This record gives sequence, structure tokens and C-alpha cells, in this order.
Amino acid sequence: MINNITAALIEDDRRDMKRRHLIYNLAVLKVETDEEIGRLADISTEGLMIASPAKQPLHERMTLTFALPESCQRFENVVFEAEARWHKDDANPEYELTGYQIIDPGADYKMLCKLLVRQIGFKE
Repeated sequence: MINNITAALIEDDRRDMKRRHLIYNLAVLKVETDEEIGRLADISTEGLMIASPAKQPLHERMTLTFALPESCQRFENVVFEAEARWHKDDANPEYELTGYQIIDPGADYKMLCKLLVRQIGFKE
């Protein structure tokens, strides 16, 4: 649940957030099975990239969530729908990168995204 200050921050930030690489790669979980599908490589308010040992099916929508660090636990119940849009090889040959588009990102997802970038994103 977001408060008025959080809502004001979202409303005030009208620019799209560019995709940001993260220092720590969080586990990305499929909500229905609690199965880890991969590790979060980068994130924006519109999409994310996941590194996985197995190729993820394209154009499949999934309901996902993150295994969050303790500092982000107030967002532990944030779930979102995402669709796999593309694949590419990772620098590590044991992994495949998959780009996901977030379907109708909600305010909680957007705030979590910004918080993750602040806490575990690379500084420019």
C-alpha cells in the first residue's frame, strides 16, 4: 500500500526511468509455483532483464515477484505481470538473458523499482 508522499513522488516523476544495471542480482520468482526463474540483471519501470540457466519461452505472460533484501521488505508482496519479449546470450555461456515487458506496472512496482535502483543499482 502506498502513502500520499509516495504517490506524490510517482506523480512528480513523469519521465520514463531508463534501464539500470544492479550490483546485486535478486532472485525472480514465478508466483504460482514459487520457482526461481532467474536473477534480475537490470530493471526499469517498464521492463527488466533476467539471467537464467534455461531459456524462457517468448511471448508468455507470467506473474512474478522478487526475493527482496531486508531493506525492501515493505514491498515483499509486490507482484507484477511480465511478458518475455527477447533473448540474447549472456557473457557467461551457462546463462541466457531474457527481456521482459511489465504489463500495466502499478504504483507499488514503480516505487519498488526506484528503491532497488537507489539501494543496489550502479551509480552513474
